[in-house]
Amino acid sequence: AGAEDVTIIMEPAGAIEGQVVDKRTGKPIPVFQAMTERPGMERGMNPGEFTTFHDPEGRFTLSGLRPEGVSVFVRAWGYEEGRA
Repeated sequence: AGAEDVTIIMEPAGAIEGQVVDKRTGKPIPVFQAMTERPGMERGMNPGEFTTFHDPEGRFTLSGLRPEGVSVFVRAWGYEEGRA
C-alpha cells in the first residue's frame, strides 16, 4: 500500500478578554470563576469547567475557543451568576 497525502486545514482559536465588576459600585471583583458555553448546549452540560481567576482588577482571558459564538458565565461568592 502506498502513502497518501492528507491536507488538514486548521482554524485559529479565539479568545475572550474581560473584566468582572460589582454592578452597584463599579469596583473590580478580584476572585471569581468563569466558563464559556457554545450555542445549543444545555446549561450545566459540562460541570467542572469553571476556571478560577485571582486578579486585583477583575480581569480574565478565556482562550482556545472555537470561532462560533460563545456565552460567558461568571460566578463569585456573594453575587448572582452573570452572563455575557
